Amino acid sequence: MYLYSEIVKSREPYITNFAICLSEEEDDNSSRYLLKLPYIPKNIKEMLLCRYWLTKLLLNWPFQRVNFDNIIFNPIMLMLLFENKNPLIFSRLRVRFEEDLFRVVLQQYSIFLKKSKMEDGWQKHVDLWPYARLADCIKVYKESLLDYVPIILLREGTQTKQGRGQILSNISACCAVADSVRTTLGPRGLDKLLVDRKGQTTISNDGATILKQLDIVFPAAIVMSDIAKSQDAEVGDGTTSVVILAAEFLKAAKPFIEEGVSPQLIIKAFEDASKEAIKKLRELAVKIVGTTESIEMLVRCAATTLSSKLLKQERHHFSTMVVDAVSYLDIDLPLNMIGIKKVSGGSIRDSRLVKGVAFKKAFSYAGFEMQPKHYKKPLIAVLNIELELKAEKDNAELRIGNVADYQEVVNAEWTILYNKLEKIHESGAKIVLSKLPIGDVATQWFADRDMFCAGRVQDEDIERVLASCGGSLLTTVSQVDASVLGCCDEFYEQQIQFLHWCSKAKSCTLVLRGGSEQFIAETERSLHDAIMIVRRAMRNDSIVAGGERLKLNFHVTFLNWEINVK
Repeated sequence: MYLYSEIVKSREPYITNFAICLSEEEDDNSSRYLLKLPYIPKNIKEMLLCRYWLTKLLLNWPFQRVNFDNIIFNPIMLMLLFENKNPLIFSRLRVRFEEDLFRVVLQQYSIFLKKSKMEDGWQKHVDLWPYARLADCIKVYKESLLDYVPIILLREGTQTKQGRGQILSNISACCAVADSVRTTLGPRGLDKLLVDRKGQTTISNDGATILKQLDIVFPAAIVMSDIAKSQDAEVGDGTTSVVILAAEFLKAAKPFIEEGVSPQLIIKAFEDASKEAIKKLRELAVKIVGTTESIEMLVRCAATTLSSKLLKQERHHFSTMVVDAVSYLDIDLPLNMIGIKKVSGGSIRDSRLVKGVAFKKAFSYAGFEMQPKHYKKPLIAVLNIELELKAEKDNAELRIGNVADYQEVVNAEWTILYNKLEKIHESGAKIVLSKLPIGDVATQWFADRDMFCAGRVQDEDIERVLASCGGSLLTTVSQVDASVLGCCDEFYEQQIQFLHWCSKAKSCTLVLRGGSEQFIAETERSLHDAIMIVRRAMRNDSIVAGGERLKLNFHVTFLNWEINVK
């Protein structure tokens, strides 16, 4: 008989393109059929239609295992359903398709039995069973599809990946990130020249700096960049080492993932190993005893950090400078109280440490050269207002009837400016610093009264001046007096302005010299790492040896630990 004719009689529009011929033989073991598809499914809708047809085919055929096997395990039928002919991919799709089809068939068969028991027609046509229930099967299957409402959680176009394959892909991406900075590790590490989209160049061998410049888009690989950033913010040095170490851990775990070991088990093993490593580190730690030994050890720690940087030839000079800078700070060792100023020109050996606040010379008007450049114990006024004669820019409207009224407005502007300058002078301030511009009139006025002024001072320098020299940031000069002014022991100018020996809080500035901006910028990054290491060493009275000593000790420790675990 021909099941195709029965399907057409049921007026099913979805499968009129399929020609299904079944053998008239009743022997199930020798059942034969011919399947012809006019096209190959190319999207999800067409694939679902093919599965829909196969389900109905099974429901209308005697439900015996041999027929079920003949259908879903027939390679010709499955090859028609899948456009991809790759043997490996085809085998994976076949397994998924078989599992899904078997589940759908059993589900719809059970639904049909429940529905049929409630209808007398099913009991009357038991002898005609697999054909009498064809229309009912199609009806029940359609109703089940209408009852199903898909829940959309993610935005359209979002891709989701999971499973062992995705874990292995994540590991490969993380290892690729580590390979990009691997050549910069150690005293013989190489520097990398990075050029961004704007054409700005960066020369560095710092792992955090390199990864920050890279436009990493792979989600798992971004984690490696975040590890380097966290290491740089917390410790300062070892950004390259931590990335490479994490990649090696992932490489060691990769074979176990491929063999099907649970990731949670691998994580637990790493956690247990880290506890053993920390325990061994505490055993190998050396206590720092005595002031002289402490300073010498701090210098060696800073020199070790600089040994892989551009400053390795001058590491002894800069390591001593860094230790002096950190030692000069208060007991809390605030990092923001160490300023770094870059001045192009000169030799790298011309870099020096200034115990105080230093800031670059700002833009100045005529009359600045007549101002004194050296003071002893001056009072400092820190402003956040403009001392400049200019038109009002916020909601200003003047209605003038004659020339005399206009002259009164001009005279009033001059009077307001001079009143501000007089109040600053009467307060006793000798140095005036402002975040906003100080005009030419105010500059000449201060020069006539032996006062120094600087406008457009950077915010970070203003904050360091307030923290070091005291005083308040003034937004008005109506009630300025000595109580809101800062003070320092000495002020002088030498290419950049210096506030020397501030009394309220200890602050220092590293003045860096060099032939190029890129070299000075890398020097700044290197000194930042050394400063972070010295601060951390001063807060802790224990250190461990570097080089290969720790690796050898860990190797022996983990061998013994592995034997005990087994």
